Amino acid sequence: MTKRVMVLICGVLWLASGCASSGRVVSASPMHVTSKQYPTVAVSVTASEEKYAREAEHLAEALVIHLKRAQLFREVFLSHDANAKSSALLLQGNIGQVRRVSKTARILFGGLAGRSKIVITVQLTDARTRGSVGEFHVEGKSSGGTIFAGTTDQAAEKVVAEIVSLLRHQLTM
Repeated sequence: MTKRVMVLICGVLWLASGCASSGRVVSASPMHVTSKQYPTVAVSVTASEEKYAREAEHLAEALVIHLKRAQLFREVFLSHDANAKSSALLLQGNIGQVRRVSKTARILFGGLAGRSKIVITVQLTDARTRGSVGEFHVEGKSSGGTIFAGTTDQAAEKVVAEIVSLLRHQLTM
């Protein structure tokens, strides 16, 4: 092979390689939650900074959708929904950190745009007693390193998947 073909192949491989998206529970306190004790949940997500408000709204809506799909609770509501007042459990998230990567940045800079990241603290509270029944921290990262890598939305998807997965494993039927 010629030197030019080798350089071209190496360039294509570099563009195609990268980091996979990931999500992980950074830390968790023991949870005292059962689906029988808490058949309904109200979800709210706030942001530590106003500039993360869009991500907070997106995460709250995505959590409701995915918790309903997972059928972990009989009913799932957004906390500002009128029906949420009857919820037994409050799932309150607070976004502490966001590193955004937009679609435009991904197209213009490819892998050099880096990986987007969202870090959220989730507090589970008994709606009747207002006592804490669990707390955990979750981090979601988009894929990175290539022009085909993810954006902030992918990091949010990873956060939601980790929250639902943790609740699925922690809930005792």
